[in-house]
Amino acid sequence: MHFYKEKGEPFHYVPMTTREGTRPTKMSDVKKIWDKGELCVPSVTTVLNILSKPALENWKINQHLKQAFELDQSVLSYELGGYVTLEKYQEEVKRLTAIELDLAPSAGTNFHKLMEDYVNRNTKDDENYELAEKVYKTILDKTSSKDFTTEKSFATELYGGAVDLHSDDWVIDYKTKQTKDKFKPGKMAFDDQVMQLSAYREGLGLRNAKCANVFVCLEDGQIDFHVHSEKELTGQAFIQPRTSNLVYQESGRSLSKTIEMPIELSSRINSSHVRKVISIGEFIPNLSLNSSDSWFRYFW
Repeated sequence: MHFYKEKGEPFHYVPMTTREGTRPTKMSDVKKIWDKGELCVPSVTTVLNILSKPALENWKINQHLKQAFELDQSVLSYELGGYVTLEKYQEEVKRLTAIELDLAPSAGTNFHKLMEDYVNRNTKDDENYELAEKVYKTILDKTSSKDFTTEKSFATELYGGAVDLHSDDWVIDYKTKQTKDKFKPGKMAFDDQVMQLSAYREGLGLRNAKCANVFVCLEDGQIDFHVHSEKELTGQAFIQPRTSNLVYQESGRSLSKTIEMPIELSSRINSSHVRKVISIGEFIPNLSLNSSDSWFRYFW
């Protein structure tokens, strides 16, 4: 989970108390900020992570199946020095899959850093300089913009984020694919990416900016510049200040209550007894969450 404080200050990690170093931010850390009356909001991607992503979940399942299929029990038996139980086999499959799952985010992070360095300093030191040059040239050609800013962070009353690349007229987010067999031009854009960009341009105060995902294949350098239509962007209502009905159910009661208030104020309500969000009016229709009080507060 990622969070942002006032003026877009990242609050993703906090110092450890028992030893040197940092650890990921927890809800308990966020509540301490709230108790001070200070702003601390979840990132756009953190909020979007509560939504179901069937394609992603199916990919994770396939990764587990792949590792299970390829894992040689005789080799594992030799490494463990004895008979391989089902429990040991499952642990090894999960371990190998975790390593595989970590490769994609790491590759994406490295690419984002490459592009940030290229746009800001035009460095030629990185071995992937040519890829960065190719991607940025494509962006310039497609947008006709020149004055781009990288990794701009922001925080509204409801959410925050860090935008890969933007100008006064464009908001752009990079997406990477590791292998060419996964790279399918025109078929890689999903609703959550539209919602992400819609929220970004709202957070930056660029409501009329065009939005695009730049899909990049890390294996062979293919690029797909996908522009989202205004109809898509305005149809994907994210977290925008508006008046809406918030219907919730208190623990121990069978009846629901309705609170009508501006969305930007709903994060301030005392939700100590809230246990289930039934629906959130026109904000996200028909959304149901089995959530704790902390998740209710965090979501808003």
